[in-house]
Parts: sequence; structure tokens; C-alpha cells
Amino acid sequence: MVPISERVLSILGQRRTDANQGWVFPSPKKDSRTGHFSLSTVEHQFVYARHEAGLPEALVLYCARHTYATDALARTGNVAAVMDTMGHANVQTTMIYQHQGLKQIREAINLRNMENRTSAMKTLDGTEEIFGPH
Repeated sequence: MVPISERVLSILGQRRTDANQGWVFPSPKKDSRTGHFSLSTVEHQFVYARHEAGLPEALVLYCARHTYATDALARTGNVAAVMDTMGHANVQTTMIYQHQGLKQIREAINLRNMENRTSAMKTLDGTEEIFGPH
């Protein structure tokens, strides 16, 4: 299961009709064996759209999955939830998407320093705490 936004849920709900036999992306072929788009059809449409948009060939459909996992992990820090939505059986597979960069580390250090300054300003005995509360 992959969580989706309210906006996407609304759009998908509009696409799902009785005429489509319950499929959000029904096959345009009347004699379709499955009733829905095949993966090769989706990939073909992606390649066409990528070409029309002038995007590099290195951008592949799988990039969307990687971007989702990387962004979800960076924003939530919830490895278990990302692991579940990605369908991974092994946490090491999910950890590939953790890109703890210098920017995030710097932000954490800066936040800690701001907390320390605030804490030092609140000391009652007039002494300044360098490392924050103990």
C-alpha cells in the first residue's frame, strides 16, 4: 500500500467509473486480456512524454519510486513506514534511500546550538551553560 494525497485520491476517484470496470487506468483496447494498462504501455508513454519534454534519457520511470522513498525517508525519518510502503523485506534495502547529507547534519547542529543559547539565557544563577541542560 502506498499512501496518497487527498488531491490524488480525488482525481483517482473521478477516473474510477463503472464504464472502466473499476480500473483507474483501463486499457483502451476492447479485447484487453487484463482490462488495464500494461507496464510496457506505461513505460512507452513515459518515454514519449520524456522525449517531448526534452528531459534526459537517464530519467527513467523507476526514478519516481526512488524519489518517493528518498523524500519520504528524509521527511519522516520513519524507516519502518517507508520499508512497508516500498514492499521491502529487508531494512538494508530501504536504507539505500537514506541520504543523510551535510546540510541535514549542519541543520541539526545549528538547531542544537540555538537550543543551547536559549537554555543558557534562562539560567537563574547568571552562569552561562555552554553545553545545554544536563
